[in-house]
Formats: sequence, C-alpha cells, structure tokens
Amino acid sequence: MKRYLLLLVMAATVGTSVAQTAKEMAEKRKEVMSMSKEEMSAKASKAAEEEAKRYEKEGWKVAPGSLPLKAQLDKSYAIQQQYDENFESKFVMGQAISVGSTYDAARMQAVELAKQELAGMIGSVITAQTETAIANKQLSNEEAVSITQTIQKSRNQVAQRIGKVIVAVELYRDNEAGKEVLVRIAYNMDNAKRIALETMREELTKMLDNLNKKLEELMQ
Repeated sequence: MKRYLLLLVMAATVGTSVAQTAKEMAEKRKEVMSMSKEEMSAKASKAAEEEAKRYEKEGWKVAPGSLPLKAQLDKSYAIQQQYDENFESKFVMGQAISVGSTYDAARMQAVELAKQELAGMIGSVITAQTETAIANKQLSNEEAVSITQTIQKSRNQVAQRIGKVIVAVELYRDNEAGKEVLVRIAYNMDNAKRIALETMREELTKMLDNLNKKLEELMQ
C-alpha cells in the first residue's frame, strides 16, 4: 500500500515541460533563454515560410474564409513561443491527418487524433519527471515502471477529457477517398497537466482497490 500511496503523491507533483527527457528540457530552456524575442520571431518566421512552401508543394490548401497558409503557420509558431517564468512552454501542441468522405468528417477525426498526440506528449512530460526522480533517488526503478504503465493506460482517457482546443493550422487536399484534412492544435499546458494527473490518480486508485479486493478474496 505504501508503494501506491507514493505513486499517488508522485502523480500529484510532476512538472510541466514538454520535452521528452530531462536532458532535452534543459537544452530547450537554455536555447530559449539565449534568444531575444526578435531572434525567436525571425527564426519562427523563416521556419513558417519554409514549411508553407513544403505544404503548398504537397498540394495542401486552406479552406475558404480561413487565414492564408503562412499566417496560420505564423500563428502556430507564435503559440509555441509562449513560455512561463520558468521558460517552460505554456501550450502543448499536437498534429494529425485524417481522411473522410466529407470535409467535416475528416476534420473531426483529425482533431481527435491530434488530441491523442497531445495526451502522448503529456505522458512524455511525466516520463521525463520520473527519469529525474530516479536520478535524484526519489523513486525506484520499479515505481517508475508503474507510473509509466499507468501513463500508457491513461492516454485514451486523457485525450477524451481534453476540452476545446485552439486550431492553429487547418489544411486540406483532395484524394480518391474524399477529403484529407490536416490540423495542428494547441492546448493550455496547465489544464493538460491537471487532466493527466487527475486521470492518473484515478487509475492508480483503481489499481489499489483491485489489490485490496484480491487480498480480501484471499483472506476469505
């Protein structure tokens, strides 16, 4: 029981970086701190321009009434450039492509798939923190494995609980199956973290309840 209580505490105290490892988090923070806002904007604008050319070459178009492709990508990069006082990203982002017989059907599916990617990235946040905890001897390898397994089990639930997202990029192209839609979405990191932690706590509690039930059965 002490083991799972410790896991519950760990699930309530994980950090908020979007990098996949503690080393990547440190490198990303160092890069951000070394760049001025002007340098970041210039770098993002150049990246957006190159990306726009690639998408256009691949046949992607914007829906009628939507922002031009370059403007959408500029918006996407602007969101990615928002950091808190600890130079950690304020938003987590996901991207997905889906094909449907109609535009709306393909778009809806693409958004749901992108939410799945968001959930996976939040899982990377927690995985990175468990690696740090192991290095600092706050967790054992066994405890870290249990947390990682819980993250994997919780991914679908986390994706389902993610609410309204910011659609930064929305493109489409025609193919033989109908419409192919690409979306890039953003979601507030603090809200995403809260949802992930709540879901993990529920999963860990279920695990503990199941162990208790098995113990009761054995004692009968």
